[in-house]
Amino acid sequence: MKNLLFSVCLVLLFGSCTPTETLSIIDGTWERGKTVNVKLYQTENGQMKEISSYQPDESGKFYFAFAPAKGSFYTIGVANQNAHSYVFYFKPGDRLSVTINDSSYTLTGKNTPENVEMERWHNHILPLERKSFYFLHGVSSTYVDFFPELEAKDGKYKQEYTSDATFNKAFQNLQQYDMALLATNYLFTPRSAHPSFEEYPDLYNRIDIPALTTADLLEYPSGTRLLRTLRMFNTQRVMKDLSPEEKRAQGAQINSMDTFLALITDETLKGEFVLDNASGLRSYPGVLAFEEQYGKFFVTESQKKRFENIRNSLVSFAAGQPAVNFTFPDANGKQVSLSDFKGKIVYVDVWATWCAPCRAEIPHLKKLEKEYHNKDVVFLSVSTDKDKDKQKWLDFLKNEALTGVQIFGGDKAQTDLLAPYKITGIPRFMLFDRSGNIIATDAVRPSSPEIRPVLEAALKQK
Repeated sequence: MKNLLFSVCLVLLFGSCTPTETLSIIDGTWERGKTVNVKLYQTENGQMKEISSYQPDESGKFYFAFAPAKGSFYTIGVANQNAHSYVFYFKPGDRLSVTINDSSYTLTGKNTPENVEMERWHNHILPLERKSFYFLHGVSSTYVDFFPELEAKDGKYKQEYTSDATFNKAFQNLQQYDMALLATNYLFTPRSAHPSFEEYPDLYNRIDIPALTTADLLEYPSGTRLLRTLRMFNTQRVMKDLSPEEKRAQGAQINSMDTFLALITDETLKGEFVLDNASGLRSYPGVLAFEEQYGKFFVTESQKKRFENIRNSLVSFAAGQPAVNFTFPDANGKQVSLSDFKGKIVYVDVWATWCAPCRAEIPHLKKLEKEYHNKDVVFLSVSTDKDKDKQKWLDFLKNEALTGVQIFGGDKAQTDLLAPYKITGIPRFMLFDRSGNIIATDAVRPSSPEIRPVLEAALKQK
């Protein structure tokens, strides 16, 4: 135990030793042949997020130590997927002893009553899980054998441990979500025979979409996956009574995000559903159009930031691609955006007061501003000085009599300007056309003899 706690202090997610009474520790044995790494996932926003990995030793032993902030679900597996991954419940200070064998897992030694209950539930639904999820792993099944087993398991589980109210609520939700996911996932995986809607067991009639779409769903490790299968199931349920002609006419509308969004009652969950769909976007113009239509559904800072990461990952710096917009205050506190200047050529200077090469370009930039004063060119300078140095920037503007449009990026410059444009050094100059599209994100400097031909060519563009 001493060696394990020492390793925790060194490597597992902490900058310093964490009090041992708050650590949850997993002592595991892997008996499923060789694997590169066993992984530990925490549940975050309805998904499994990897937080650590461990390569089993020659005897198959693996260990994890972590500090859960509260009681919640964690998953052990080898990939971020349902098949062959196992969900457990941890409070601060819990211990888990587990052996993962060829087809499942068993608890060994002393374990918490919550995880004893989790094992009982796992064994209850394991036959359904194998048929619903393991269809690519040699498990053959059709609705003829799956539906009777689903009915046999539905509503037949008797919970034994009931002492922890927080666990009880989470566990009861887990049971409901597991059954809904097993049932709906089965319908949309490859099978050799397919049922009619009339042959569905009663469980499918009781899948109440609005009841499932609560914020609690985000505490479920496969919450967003369940949203996807529920969306498909809802489409199927709506279309079952339509004629072939009606299906052809209404199919596109029924499959739209808007149809399913209307069924979600929780605002945070709406945002997660929209964000999950945004993960499939593959072009920057596409992500901008998506943001215009669905950006209003992002209600948490986390959702906004994660969508921003998706958007930034799709930025193309090729000429003609849309610019990544940014907004910062000027010296009077007025918010100024790059997009404010559509209709004009915009020459952007990314700089800082402490940057000597940046300051060396200022006389050349002033000269350009005078020459192009009566032309459709905006000279926009963005300071990347830190928030604590704002007064230094204000004094610099006054002392150097800087002209053009001067705005202050401050600490937000890193996330809103430098990261999106992949700027790792300054000064950096960028040029945008009248439509707000990129001409160059690493344009020539004001001191370069090339700058005037570049500006003149930009002005000639329609």
